Amino acid sequence: MSEHSFTSDFHSLKKPKNISPRNTLYYSTRVFFYKCSLLLLILLFQAFVLDFVFRAPSKSVSSVRHDLQVKASQLESQKCEYGMVYVYDLPPMFNQELLDNCRDLDPWHSRCNAISNHGLGPKVTGLSGVPENLVPAWYWTDMFAGEVIYHARILKHKCRTTEPGLATAFYVPFYAGLAVAKYLFTNYTAKQRDWHCEGLLNWVQDQPPWRRSNGSDHFIMLGRMTWDFRRSRDEDWGSSFIHMPLMKRVLRLGVERDPWDQQEISDQCYNESSSCRVVDCSGTRCYDGTSEILESFLASDFCLQPRGDAFTRRSTFDCMLAGSIPVFFWKRSIYRQYQWFLGDESEKFSVFIDRKDIRKGMSVRKVLEGYSGDEVRKMRENIISLIPKFVYSISDEVGSTKDAFDLAIDGVLKRFQKQKGKKIGKDEI
Repeated sequence: MSEHSFTSDFHSLKKPKNISPRNTLYYSTRVFFYKCSLLLLILLFQAFVLDFVFRAPSKSVSSVRHDLQVKASQLESQKCEYGMVYVYDLPPMFNQELLDNCRDLDPWHSRCNAISNHGLGPKVTGLSGVPENLVPAWYWTDMFAGEVIYHARILKHKCRTTEPGLATAFYVPFYAGLAVAKYLFTNYTAKQRDWHCEGLLNWVQDQPPWRRSNGSDHFIMLGRMTWDFRRSRDEDWGSSFIHMPLMKRVLRLGVERDPWDQQEISDQCYNESSSCRVVDCSGTRCYDGTSEILESFLASDFCLQPRGDAFTRRSTFDCMLAGSIPVFFWKRSIYRQYQWFLGDESEKFSVFIDRKDIRKGMSVRKVLEGYSGDEVRKMRENIISLIPKFVYSISDEVGSTKDAFDLAIDGVLKRFQKQKGKKIGKDEI
């Protein structure tokens, strides 16, 4: 077909020769409906696109964010061999308000210094016998500040999760020791001594994780001696926190596992003044820390650890921190007390002399002089290797070395894992 004939045919299609009014109306109507249909389809498509872009995502933003958080937590949990820990956000009256009112926690002394620096206490100053470059790393830590230390550390722990459904263990950051201490030494009623503890249990029992397990996968840190929480009768000492029914299945971390004898041990030390040194901490002389204690330990091969108000004492760890060998007179002062931190072979780093033998006339000095220089050296080396396991770091950023807090959390998670029937190594817990 030539160009001329194609053009002619094209024009003939566009302009039919035989056009009537009826054909024109029919043609116009079809074009009108075609354009309307096309416009409607375009509008519907645009509406669909706009709905997808603007409306659908706004509905799912929260769920998408939640899914991402869960995925992130799941990835984190793969790095935590024994599971993850959920930390309750308690009402302030059970922790933060106690810190805010630190001047009123003790009837005789302000506790503000003791709980400063996230529970580590004030920085050490004027400490002799320690290399100068190491002094800034040490704090005068109060033995009853554990609740504050644990709370601060666990909030930054690598195995903490904010998703209860992913948790193996649930931590209750209640400062029970601080709450109870205020009421221990004056004429407060049993109800007042139990007020915070009862309030805490009433709150936590309504939480979904507690209702699922009845508290069997929950744990708490008690920052005072166990007897401060074991009152069995209203007229007795302390709080009845541990004996409250809701505490039955809760795992407790504490200063010791569970006081009164004449001490003949100190008499022997006074009588052997050429080979034994006594540090007098009567009254409040050692309340806020003193370098005299550490200096004595640094200069000694052995340090005598008689029982104090309880079977265990902070002095044991001050002694070992200085590389001195602790000497115990009660088995409960060391055996089965700190296995997560010191292991179960206490004879490798300590000496035990039964107090009953001392009453029969045994000389402590002669027993200790029976250890050879080589035996003393090996025991001190064992103590030095244990030091990282019973001190607290101010943060988690200490490389691969685990401190006392890390070991305690590992111990808790292992126990709950075992409780749930998961297999762990024979040498664990």
